[in-house]
Amino acid sequence: MEHKTVFISYRRTASKHLGRAIYQDLKMNGYDCFFDVESIDSGQFNQIILNQIAARAHFVLIISDGSLVRCQNAGDWVLREIQEAVRLGRNIVPLIEEGANFDREMGYLPADLQTLLRAQNALRIPHDFFEEAMAKLRNRYLKQPIVGAIVPTPTLEQPIVRQLSRYTAELVVDVRGRGNYTRIGDALQAAPAGARITVRQGTYLESKLTLSKTVTLEGEGGRDRVIVQSDAGSCLIMNTGEAWVSGIGFRCTAKFEQVNCFGIDIPTGRLTLSDCSVTSSSNACVGIHTPAAQPYLVECVLHDGRQSGVFVYESGAGVIEDCQIYGNALAGIQIRTGGNPTVRRCTLRDGKQTGVFVNDNGAGVIEDCQIYGNAYSGIEIKTGGNPTVRACTITKNGYQAVYAHDNARGTVERCDLRGNTKGAWNIDATSQVVQRDNQA
Repeated sequence: MEHKTVFISYRRTASKHLGRAIYQDLKMNGYDCFFDVESIDSGQFNQIILNQIAARAHFVLIISDGSLVRCQNAGDWVLREIQEAVRLGRNIVPLIEEGANFDREMGYLPADLQTLLRAQNALRIPHDFFEEAMAKLRNRYLKQPIVGAIVPTPTLEQPIVRQLSRYTAELVVDVRGRGNYTRIGDALQAAPAGARITVRQGTYLESKLTLSKTVTLEGEGGRDRVIVQSDAGSCLIMNTGEAWVSGIGFRCTAKFEQVNCFGIDIPTGRLTLSDCSVTSSSNACVGIHTPAAQPYLVECVLHDGRQSGVFVYESGAGVIEDCQIYGNALAGIQIRTGGNPTVRRCTLRDGKQTGVFVNDNGAGVIEDCQIYGNAYSGIEIKTGGNPTVRACTITKNGYQAVYAHDNARGTVERCDLRGNTKGAWNIDATSQVVQRDNQA
């Protein structure tokens, strides 16, 4: 049975749909596969993942467009999985999704891994010939011998692995009636904890969809083809400890004069929101508030909010990475009243006021972001705001790169502040901003 054990390594935001299809094909053909349907977290879970590479003969690496970009970061989990498979002598099979540039993706890896993976016999997966490619994978690529010994899954981890490798139920929502439900709200109500809900292409006129259980909600075809439109409140409300939502476009069309709401409201829990778009004609696109709110927003587009793209307040926190945030009326991101998010590698552009506005004792870390084309300042800090702004490019804004006033605090370091209409700095006499190694 050892030759029919497979670990599927993939980037959730780039390859989740292909990963699921490969997993299902291999399972149907008698393979014991580990396919992590949860998000990578710290502590015990890290060791479980590494143990599953040790417990399986074959290591299938899905390479989609952009899936290896983050492997340039030393602690990236896909990178760690590849390194562990190499260390253990696993049969590594790169699967190249149609449209992915293999040479470009290889360029994101360390030189030693580039050399090794280029020497492997990679298999391309054309969309129109998926079944044929999978037959080749099973009959040829997964017949190769391995060098290292197979280590069984530790007894105490076996129940956890079974839970991670499958959903409790899989439901399909299709507005045209070709699924289990025609409305997302009905599926959310019926789904058991641990279920996966796939939403097929179409526009769903629904309001106040509430995540009250640990579920995965995925749009089939991406955020431009699966649309949730709400005219009576927030499109989505997070009301559970953990949930995952990806590939959906959320459009809050509620009028502010009638109801003050967010496109997505996150008052609690760890919501992983990936590859989604959100807009709101009422309040901010995404609202994060209370200390219990710890979301992870990645590769989302947050645009044209009536106020901010993201509003973090009342000690809300979380991580916002690799997002496009533009065209919002107040700020790309507003942080206040104890809000303390981490914002990395985001683009905050073309706002009608500021890129980032931190006030009323807000904090946060803003790093490696591109902040440009905003009508006012790139960063505005006010009344006790105290952010750390690090390694950002802040340019081509209508006022200064950094405007601090009315008892503002903060640290700005290793940033490029050149090219703004009114210069790099405007810091009034009441404010103290630490400045280190900036280009101004």
